[in-house]
Formats: sequence, C-alpha cells, structure tokens
Amino acid sequence: MIGLLTWPAYGTWLAGAARGWVDPGSVQENTTLPEPEEALSTLRRRGLKWPAVRLEIEQRRLILVDLARVARLRRFTPLVAAVASDHVHLLLAVDEGRDIPRLVQLIKGALSRALTVAAGDRPAISTVGGGLRHHKWWTRQYSFRLVEDERILPAVRNRLLEHESQGAAVQEDWPPSISGA
Repeated sequence: MIGLLTWPAYGTWLAGAARGWVDPGSVQENTTLPEPEEALSTLRRRGLKWPAVRLEIEQRRLILVDLARVARLRRFTPLVAAVASDHVHLLLAVDEGRDIPRLVQLIKGALSRALTVAAGDRPAISTVGGGLRHHKWWTRQYSFRLVEDERILPAVRNRLLEHESQGAAVQEDWPPSISGA
C-alpha cells in the first residue's frame, strides 16, 4: 500500500493553524482538516516547553540521508520525501496491514536521534534529569493518508517535488538497497 505521511516540527503547525492541522492523538485517514481556530493556536503556542524548531538546510539533508537507513531497518520503501523547515512529507510504500502508528514512532524517533547527535548532544534517554540537554524535534501529531487511486500518484509526487522550489530538501531516487514494501 502507498501512503502519504506528514508530520510537523515541534512548535510549528500548531492545532488551530489556518493552513490546516492534525487533531492531537489521532491518525487522520482520508479526512478533511479541521477549521482554523486562532484561540486554540494561541493556547498551544503558550503551552510550548521548548522553542519551536526550524530545520536548517543541513538538518533537512541529514534527515534525507538518515531516512534511507531507517527505511532499510524498518522495512518500508520511500518514494518521495520533502523536508521543509517546519514539516516533513514522506510518500512511502509499506506492507498491507502494517502498524502505521508504530512505524511513525520508529521513523520520528530515529530521525530525532540523528538530529540530536548532529547537534552535538547525546541522545536523551529521558526528558527528565541526567543533565542531558534534550531536543524536542517533532510534535506527536501526524497525518497518514492512503493513496488508494494509483492514477493520482503522479500528482502527489509532483506536489512533493514542488517543495524544492520553496527551500525544502527533496529526494525521489533512493538507493536500490532499500526494499521491503
């Protein structure tokens, strides 16, 4: 099966945002986005524990490189990835029946560790104590939408590839050793 996975960087694309948002704690499958709610967005912004994350171009490229490693380990096939300063889109192929919430957790966790190490910190084992600086790279929310009609797949690919003109790091061609879907 082919799906489009999208998740925001921490502190960006908050609930209530005018450009759309993902309802906390739920997997959105082929649903419409909630209406903008400025009061909710303001409330979420006040509740942030760390500064909002804006990924630099080097970090965006690192995510693409590490995504290839994660794909091999977690057995999915990336088709197109677009890493913007405030969110990631990943068009991927996975086996039918795959536990998507668990896969998302594994992908985001691995990419968080790679970003933390690249930032010069040891990956935090715990968010409490230990004297380790902790980076919160992603929100818990994400959107996963099945691409059920393969006729629209070229349009989805093209839309993701267009992100490059807006400063995103984009990759379509993956090493041939990535397989598993």
